[in-house]
Amino acid sequence: MTGNLSLKDWPAANSEYELSELYRNTDQSNCLVAVRVPLQYPQTSAYLQAVFTHNNNGRYFDCQAVMLEDSIIGKIETTVYENGIGELDFVLRKEYTGRHIGRQVLAMYIERLRTLRICRGLCAYVDLRNQAAGRILLANGFHGTRRFSADVSVPDGNTIRIETRQGMELQLVFEETV
Repeated sequence: MTGNLSLKDWPAANSEYELSELYRNTDQSNCLVAVRVPLQYPQTSAYLQAVFTHNNNGRYFDCQAVMLEDSIIGKIETTVYENGIGELDFVLRKEYTGRHIGRQVLAMYIERLRTLRICRGLCAYVDLRNQAAGRILLANGFHGTRRFSADVSVPDGNTIRIETRQGMELQLVFEETV
């Protein structure tokens, strides 16, 4: 990979457009939660409100744009629950997958969370078909805690269908406590 990889607060300017473009260029086929594209206004507006206030229904919320030079190539975020554990989610544009960028981004984000003492650990829920995401998490110190089945909504044209997916919960506990 060439260029400067960094994390920055999600941009306020053109935020809906940037978010929509990101998901339009993301392969969500192996994600437990798929976002319908084009993004729906009420949900997008509520999501961006959480991004800019760092408040997701009373829980601390952190969202960072993944930047390569001056271009947004992904996002990584955490909602911190009452037990101090943050639920991790991240996506990259499909042309940047398979290039070890996800591994680097997650390492940078973990360091950010540790430095800012935002949470005392992370958990992630991964579809078992998404082997690349599992490898990224394991390479950054996560370990599998349990398998699960979940009924998930899958956008299918103008409708949504329900699928049962098999997944793995992975956790990373920081040595320091918040």
